[in-house]
Amino acid sequence: KREKIDESITSEYQQLLTVLQKSEENLLDKNKAEIKNLIVDEIIKRYQYQEGLYEYYLKNNSAIKKATSVLNTSAQYKNILKM
Repeated sequence: KREKIDESITSEYQQLLTVLQKSEENLLDKNKAEIKNLIVDEIIKRYQYQEGLYEYYLKNNSAIKKATSVLNTSAQYKNILKM
């Protein structure tokens, strides 16, 4: 009887591990872009310091690209200031 309980516990434990692994994989896939950006940021900071990171952001960060575009378009900039 004890062996059946042990087998049952072992089986359930393995099922839990499988579910946990799938859950972790799903979370990694869900946050893949953010994780990739954090890794790229860290690599650039280590090898090119802050200046390199700023240059990278100017070329690749969508919010900074949009802000630069607005600042370079006087009509759009003035329209925002009127709000």
